[in-house]
Amino acid sequence: MSGRNRYDDDHQDDDIFHRNQHHSDAFMFNFGHFGHHDHHHSGSHHQHHHLPATLLNATLDGTATDGAGHTLNGGGNPASGWEIQNRGSFQLAADVHYRQGDTVQPDGVTADGYLVYSMPAGSQVVDPAHHVPVANANRAATSFDWSFDTGVGSGPHQTIQQFLSSGGQFIVKIDLDPGQDNDPLVLHAVYDATLNPGGSHVVWKDAQNHVLIADDGGNAYVTQNSQNYAFYQSLIDVNPHLHGVQTGPIGPNGVFDIEEQIVAPHHDVIADIHSVLQIGTGELDTGDHDLPVTQLNATLAANATDGAGHTLNGAGNPASGWEIQNNGSFQLATDVHYRQGVTVQPAAVTENGTLVYNMPAGSQVVDPAHGVSTANAARAATSFDWSFDTGAAAGPTQTIQQFLAHGGQFIFKIDLDPGPGNDPLVLHAVYDPTLNAGGSHVVWQDEHNHVLIADDGGNAYVTQNSQNYAFYQSLIDTDPHTHGVQTGPVGPAGTFDIEAQIVNSHHQVVADIHSSLLLA
Repeated sequence: MSGRNRYDDDHQDDDIFHRNQHHSDAFMFNFGHFGHHDHHHSGSHHQHHHLPATLLNATLDGTATDGAGHTLNGGGNPASGWEIQNRGSFQLAADVHYRQGDTVQPDGVTADGYLVYSMPAGSQVVDPAHHVPVANANRAATSFDWSFDTGVGSGPHQTIQQFLSSGGQFIVKIDLDPGQDNDPLVLHAVYDATLNPGGSHVVWKDAQNHVLIADDGGNAYVTQNSQNYAFYQSLIDVNPHLHGVQTGPIGPNGVFDIEEQIVAPHHDVIADIHSVLQIGTGELDTGDHDLPVTQLNATLAANATDGAGHTLNGAGNPASGWEIQNNGSFQLATDVHYRQGVTVQPAAVTENGTLVYNMPAGSQVVDPAHGVSTANAARAATSFDWSFDTGAAAGPTQTIQQFLAHGGQFIFKIDLDPGPGNDPLVLHAVYDPTLNAGGSHVVWQDEHNHVLIADDGGNAYVTQNSQNYAFYQSLIDTDPHTHGVQTGPVGPAGTFDIEAQIVNSHHQVVADIHSSLLLA
């Protein structure tokens, strides 16, 4: 998370146009004429055509900053730590933060590419650990921001006024249901220099064209604001079993969806960031038939470690910094790291939940910045690991031997095509204590049942290994236009997909982590 002195989010006073010297957040909220209608999982006529990847922990384009590392709204709000999509001249950005405190990063990603954040319920309190210097009983602890930009890159550009008048749309959806349903208040941007004479001149209207927000900061190309769930307290129904809206405390526990969209004049959604805020005790339920959330920068289950913070394979490999899915007694985990160096976190996530990593091509070199102390010309700079676990949770469990014997599968796919295509070597786990006499007794066979890997570490419930693209040098075709496999250097540049799966005996995929390594 990013430290800050954040004086950012909208200070709603009796005088809605009052701005104090620290809070540029005099939000105009007019609920006098607002009628709230339920529309759970409301549909849309907008078309999604391969949305751009969402960059994680990224920095706003210079056009959306004051040139000194801050946004155009508020006082001292950081331009870094955002989740961002770029598409041509457009940039859409969102963030989540402690009010007047740290920006946080998502701690999970769904199979639909939704970003999951875990944040505190209740009102704002003094919180030195998250750099919140003061309490405010009238504001929720959790805030969220947006930035819409039409002026990125070399051009041509439209101003916001031109884009909206030509039929383009900026849309923000704010979930008002603390339960698992998504019941959003849908707002659309309107250019109105009278109601918002400063900043971007953008106001936000609901479906009945009532103006709810009229103080966005920005300029002719950028509109920005910071929101707080306290502003929506009168609309959040904490007890849907009773008639009417049963309001609760400021910042109630629950699961709340936030979504921002840029829609082109032809109704194509060209950018869409969907966030899920787990507030307090709220926890997202992905359903029995959906994949679990992929936890980011997480720690392996205790039974998959040596009890001292390390994995069961190798020597001193950290049990932290992994991407993890938990489903009942199963835990699937992968990570990406500099060989003999630091573990890295994904730089982006795609709309289907694929994790994107930016890593170096070529062989291992001395790299103090990433904890690599020695060079090795025979190994690639980039490595990746796996951990499959059948006994991660309490309750009835199976050993790996039992799980595989009953028809369950562990699968690992390693892309051998450095181009945009995914041409995987597909490996499946086999229990064989003869070929792998130690560790987990798991070996990995290809589709012809040839054993390619036979040194997994682990125990009766866990199998782990670390792989390096140098091991697959003879299989990677760096020139698909020439007959046969044209091998290249150790760790060739390219885009490589790796995917780990646990499939139960009913052929249901119960865990699946898909990563894309951009080696350059």
